[in-house]
Amino acid sequence: MRDKLEENWSWNWGQSYTEELKVGLTLNGKLAEMIKNRALGSLVVDVGSGRNCAIAEAILHSGAKMISVDISCNEALSSSTKQWIKFDVNDFPNTAKISTQLAVAKAAKFIGTEVCKTDDDKQVVDTFLFSEILNYIQFASVLESCAEYLKPGGTFVVINKPHYGLPDFFTQRERVDDNTEVTDLVKRLDFTIEHLQFEDLDQDGRPTGKQMMILIARKN
Repeated sequence: MRDKLEENWSWNWGQSYTEELKVGLTLNGKLAEMIKNRALGSLVVDVGSGRNCAIAEAILHSGAKMISVDISCNEALSSSTKQWIKFDVNDFPNTAKISTQLAVAKAAKFIGTEVCKTDDDKQVVDTFLFSEILNYIQFASVLESCAEYLKPGGTFVVINKPHYGLPDFFTQRERVDDNTEVTDLVKRLDFTIEHLQFEDLDQDGRPTGKQMMILIARKN
């Protein structure tokens, strides 16, 4: 059973990941336009990126620097333009935890700044990318913590389909059941939703909260 789980995990997030929905849906339309026009800024953090991600590669080719945070990554693959940080993002809200402090210190070193001490110091990230990761993390607390590190005017890019993926790895706390939970949260965090795209509509022509969603929201 464990071997099968590891095989499935590798197929979805590891070396052989096919990116079935990530590429087909997300590298079109508004997000592709923003990448092409370098509108995501100079520093992008990819949260729960997996080992390979076509979206991340497209962002790097646009000239931005990137920090990719994932529990399964290989930090030795880091370069002058991309820093891999091996870290469980569910621990990000726990700033007293040593692993969180080390992750923040690695990020600070990569971007050439001191470890963030004040609220103003923290606001260094132009864009946070959450691509098909919300089923696996405690989404509300993680997004709230990431918002503290986002510059005013910075961007959240969220790509999510509730209950899609590998249920054996889904978090049992704060998992998204409906995408309206995500849109409501970013509004409460004082973000303006600039783009909202759904994979499909219901029979009345309205989006459903269970479909694949691309959300682009800007911090006020």
